[in-house]
Amino acid sequence: MQQGRIAFRTDDLDAFKTRLKEKGINYSDYGDWAMTGWKQVFFYDPDGNVVEVHQAPKDAPSARSATPRWDPIARSPGPLRA
Repeated sequence: MQQGRIAFRTDDLDAFKTRLKEKGINYSDYGDWAMTGWKQVFFYDPDGNVVEVHQAPKDAPSARSATPRWDPIARSPGPLRA
């Protein structure tokens, strides 16, 4: 992955941070700086990719139930041509 990051959601970010500390993995704790109620930590995987792990507020929609703001299929230019 040359740009961007991969992100995961957890229900217990404090336990996840404890696990990172136990493994000796440094991380940056952004708390809820970017979005109120969403807690985030970032660290590097062994290949140097940025990994985000976040905990959403209890009332946040799940990834499966959330309606995307942008529908890539609806805006698709059509099938690729050779």
